[in-house]
Amino acid sequence: MLKKRSKRLSSSPAAKKQSNKFCCKAWYCSKTVWVNLILTLVAVIDLIHNLNFINTKYLILIAGVLNIILRIWFTKVPIANV
Repeated sequence: MLKKRSKRLSSSPAAKKQSNKFCCKAWYCSKTVWVNLILTLVAVIDLIHNLNFINTKYLILIAGVLNIILRIWFTKVPIANV
């Protein structure tokens, strides 16, 4: 009876999610890293060329909101410590 129960638990979504917890991905596969890189490039280009394309306060707000959304709903695998 214990063997049947352990098989059932190991195939549950929670068990699969926990097993993925120990897998890691390369930094360049992280959506969060790419969003931050793109927003930083927008800020640097805006600063260098004095375009006043976007207000810095809004850029910081966008970065924070996107990071929270990505971390809560899309992050499943941690980045590898290399």
